[in-house]
Amino acid sequence: MLRFSNGLLMNGGVGIDGKGFFQFQGDNLSLETNTGDWHLDETIVSSRMWWQNFPATFNTFKKPVSDAIYFKLIAKLNGIFPVLPPHPVLVNGALDEAKRIFPGISDESNALFKDFMHFLNYEFNLFETLNEPAVMGSFSDDLGPFMIGVSGNDFVLPPEIPTLHSAPEIWGYLTWIINNYFAGPYPNTPEFDKLKGKRFEWGNLELSDSLKNEKIEGLVYFFIAKYILIYEAWANKSNNPLSFAIAVNLIQKNEERPWQYLY
Repeated sequence: MLRFSNGLLMNGGVGIDGKGFFQFQGDNLSLETNTGDWHLDETIVSSRMWWQNFPATFNTFKKPVSDAIYFKLIAKLNGIFPVLPPHPVLVNGALDEAKRIFPGISDESNALFKDFMHFLNYEFNLFETLNEPAVMGSFSDDLGPFMIGVSGNDFVLPPEIPTLHSAPEIWGYLTWIINNYFAGPYPNTPEFDKLKGKRFEWGNLELSDSLKNEKIEGLVYFFIAKYILIYEAWANKSNNPLSFAIAVNLIQKNEERPWQYLY
């Protein structure tokens, strides 16, 4: 099962009867959405199994998908949840984010995260950017194609989603881009010669000129750090996440700039 950033677990797909399902584990970690389209299987007590009330075909855990889905999804979420609490970063700042999304992280890796935040602030003025006045909208650290079912250029909203917060709309779009396209860091081995020495990649992403600036770049590296930690918390291999340390060192020490690949 996929683990979201707050610990909610989800699985999904389509049964042999053609009706979609989503399965969840974790109490008080989700918000209910359009439950009128679903019914809860009361016979299962180990998890919450929701079945769609009508046949529908959709895919789960597929990427990349059309970015048009992002804008439809945000409009839907803003309509269902017009009032949300502010994201913890807006209240507590960026330095505590690693511990929040990866509670078991080691002191060493947590310190590495905090040092990286100070680096991003020095290089890209991150802290000021995070607190700039902005148009707000529904936000999740998991905002991406794995949070929904996908059918062509449309989506199926699960009956439960990870808890949401209010945050600047640009946070949502950048988080979607990372969850939909980003991959890395890759090993520095001959197997990855196709990347011509690059340790990260963005698939077929084409970037608009409005996103090619230092302010956005700093935000992207902040969200990339969180993206990797969210995955590492799910994989649960170590409380000293290696991929996170490699990515931070490539950006901070080796001056690798994956966002600039797209310029």
